[in-house]
Amino acid sequence: KGIIRIVSACPQKESPMPSHIQRTACLPYSAESLFELINQVESYPNYLPGCIEASTLSRHGNTVLAQMTLSKAGFTRTLTTCNELTAPTRVSMRLVEGPFKTFEGEWCLTPLGPHATKITLSLCFEVGGAWLGSMVKPLFASMDTQLLHAFCEYAKNTLGTPHLSSSPTSSQTSTNG
Repeated sequence: KGIIRIVSACPQKESPMPSHIQRTACLPYSAESLFELINQVESYPNYLPGCIEASTLSRHGNTVLAQMTLSKAGFTRTLTTCNELTAPTRVSMRLVEGPFKTFEGEWCLTPLGPHATKITLSLCFEVGGAWLGSMVKPLFASMDTQLLHAFCEYAKNTLGTPHLSSSPTSSQTSTNG
């Protein structure tokens, strides 16, 4: 069902091991439709595990300032990112403010045909401070394993079941750290 491999695409920082997560799925929808869903930030609490609030703070051209609040087991943290949009194939995210020393992410959409897209979610993050890290890293790492799956289910529920003979497939890449 899933392929697990270690990816070391994060640049080395002072800390020995930032976490890198990469998830991939093939979905029977156009890249344009999926790109639109990814950029509906306000809908994130409807399907993303642990996301209790999300909003677009500003939108200027291809740049979006977005904020989401994550909560698990009574521990809540807010993350603000600056997202650069390259419609309909890429959303690159970088940390503006939040509980991370570093945070970068990217949604990549590769059209495979008019009604098929390979979608890859990559996240690279490092939590600042040992105490905060011991709380935030497990919170975020447990959510990432469900993030792309939740998005795929949301796409199916929002865009409908396609009339194709094949079903979505996915592969997963493990974290290191």
